[in-house]
Formats: sequence, structure tokens, C-alpha cells
Amino acid sequence: MIFDEASQLRIEDTFSSLYRGKSVIVSGDSQQMPPSSYFESSRNTLDSNEEQEESDSEEKMIEEAEIEMASKESLLEWAIDEGYTQTYLDMHYRSRHPDLIEFSNVAFYNSRLIPMPGKLNSKPIEFLQINGKYENRSNQDEANRIIEILKNEVSIEKSIGIATFNLNQRNLILDLIGKARYEDKDFNDKMLAYEANGFFVKNLENIQGDERDVIIISTTFGNKSNGSFTMMFGPIGQKNGHRLLNVIITRAKEKLYLLTSIPESRLHEYREFIQKENRVTGKSGLLAYILFCKYVSTGDENSKTELLLDIKNLIQANSIRSQKSIALTESPFEEEVYQMLVSEFGTSNVIPQYQCGGFRIDLVVISPNISKKIAIECDGAAYHSSELNWHHDIYRQRQLEKEGFVFHRIWSTNWWKNHRSEWKKLVGFINQN
Repeated sequence: MIFDEASQLRIEDTFSSLYRGKSVIVSGDSQQMPPSSYFESSRNTLDSNEEQEESDSEEKMIEEAEIEMASKESLLEWAIDEGYTQTYLDMHYRSRHPDLIEFSNVAFYNSRLIPMPGKLNSKPIEFLQINGKYENRSNQDEANRIIEILKNEVSIEKSIGIATFNLNQRNLILDLIGKARYEDKDFNDKMLAYEANGFFVKNLENIQGDERDVIIISTTFGNKSNGSFTMMFGPIGQKNGHRLLNVIITRAKEKLYLLTSIPESRLHEYREFIQKENRVTGKSGLLAYILFCKYVSTGDENSKTELLLDIKNLIQANSIRSQKSIALTESPFEEEVYQMLVSEFGTSNVIPQYQCGGFRIDLVVISPNISKKIAIECDGAAYHSSELNWHHDIYRQRQLEKEGFVFHRIWSTNWWKNHRSEWKKLVGFINQN
């Protein structure tokens, strides 16, 4: 029995089928959208009242819904919590340029994905600061600019999709396209060619699973007529809104147009939001992604690299803070090594059971005085007597080494025979790095 797109499958809809299968494969992405009911409230879809979107009552509604589903929002989450063997798809094959996936790779996948080398000579992202007004839950200037792009900038041989951040903006764009087709026969002919290649206009709740050569995104939000700007982004700003953001920004195969009216002066606030929320959320992710698109579009490689590195460091700092309080070791052997490392390097610099990209490291030593991240594996002979475990460990080490870790392994038999000698080797390895 195979369940695909399991992050969108409700448990109550799948359990009867689940128990009919002798073997079960659950496929999905925990960083993409949960079941559609999660965002089915009309307030979320229509963005009818920004203040309501952030209200305590709405958070309570979401929490109650999760409780009713036994805290498992999807079949995928249930399978993970039940201990299903996890296998990750590390190769990213949709984007024909690394810049089309690199932001999500860093912000949501812990840099685990390996994109295909870029083969396109054209610019993969076009950033357009529109500065339109956000009125009646839509942005007329952004919608007008999209019509210009369709008329003048995109080849009819390309498949095209338009993505908006709410239903009102989608409806406005559809109305403008219909009007332009009626008034301009050449544009109508061009639209017929687009439609033959799968043209669509969708709001962010309905776009998962779609991909096109060219994606045009209208972020919609901006200053109101009175000049005020509120950092309310509809469903993107809610709990798990980062999943919606991740979906909408990863639909393009060749090129992405990003149209935004969010003031550039507010974009750098992503840092304080990540620090406050202890992760990349929809709000902080959107602000940082707009900056990323600007740097890619202008060819500012240094700023792009610095932005991605800053996000990495913020995520890692939050991970370290959260893991310090857990302090889980899996064996007396590992606990003894941990305690000796703490006595030598301090509690703040030794993290047990360190999580990175879906992998776990027994002990990690990170210190301002150490140039690299030291990964220490406390290995027992019984574990590595399994060839499958051994191959998985080698694969895991190679992936983590790409993220800057250097590994040192201690065998339990050697430790118990002469822990002083093994300790001396360990300290020497750390000091060398």
C-alpha cells in the first residue's frame, strides 16, 4: 500500500486502507502543506481581517483541531511518530537552476538537498519592487504588472503559472486577464497558447503539486492608502505558514518573477523574527526570501551568500539553545564521554544528540576557539555488526561532512580497555581542528 502526498492526507481518511496493506509506504514532505482542512477557514482564505488572523481565538481553534486528531495532523506525521523507517530524497530535480531551490534548501531542509547544476544562461529570478497599495485585500499595481509580463516578457512556448497570496488577488488577476483578452486580439491569441501549455492562476492554498517553467508570484501585501503597513500576511503568518511559503516559492522549473509591495525597509526584520520564533516561520521566511530574490536578480552574489549564511547561523544557534536543555545520551559509554567533554570544554560547548538535516550525531563540540564543528560518534560493536547500519552510517557521515562537520569515532571496546588513551586521542583531534 503506497500513500503519496501524505502530508495532506487526514488520518481518519486513510486508516481503513492503511490496515489492509501487508507492506506500507508513506511518501510526503513534512515541510509542505498539511491537510487542506487546516487552512479551510474563510477568514484564512480571504484574508478578511488581518487582526483576526493573529487572534488568540484562532490559535485556540487550531490547537483544538489538533487535539481532536490526537495531535497528528496528517498520515505523514503519524508515520514519523510511529517510527517508520525514514528515507530522504536528497536530490532535487525540479529546478533547472540552483537559485530556484537554494533558499528553501537552507531555510527548511537544513541544506540537505542537492540541486542539479544550473544549465540556464538566463537569470533564474526577476525581482520587481512594485510599491503598490494594498486595498480591499488586493494589489492593483501588482496585478497590472503581471498583465504586462504576460503580454511582453514570456514566450508562448513556456508553461506559466501565477501564484498569489490570497483569493482576492487571484480573482483580480483573472478579471484583468479576461478584460485584456476582450480588448486585445493578439493577447487573446497568446493566452490561448499559454492555456495549451497548462496556464493557471492560483492562490497559495491550492498550488501544491503544480510546477511550471515560469512562475509569477504576487506577494500582494503592502502599504495601505493611509501609508500604514502591518506585518500580517494571512495564512503565511499563521502556525505552519512556512509550509505554504515553501510550496509557493518552489514551483518554478526555469524562472520565477517575484512582484512585491512590501517595503524594502522592513525586510531585514527577518532576523529578529527568527530569533524570537526560534525557527524560520512564514513571516520571517517571506521577508528573507524577498531579500534573497533581490540579491539573485541584481547579481549580488556576496549579499546572497551572506544572507543564506546568516539564516544558517540563526537556525543553528536556535537548535543549540533548544538542544542544550534536552541533554539526552543513549548509553553509559556515551554519558561518560559527554561528562568528560563538559569538564574539558564547558557545558555550553558540548551538545548531545545533535540534530542536523534529519540526522542525529551522538555528541558535537562547538566552541569559538574551534574552527570546525566536531562530531563525535560513540560506537558499539553490536550496532556496526549490521552491514545495513554500517552503510547508513557512512552515508550519513558523508552528508554531514558537506555541512562542515569533521568526525571522530570512539569504539566502546577501546574505551573500556584504555579510556585514557582514547581520551587523549579525542582531545588531540579536537585541538587539531
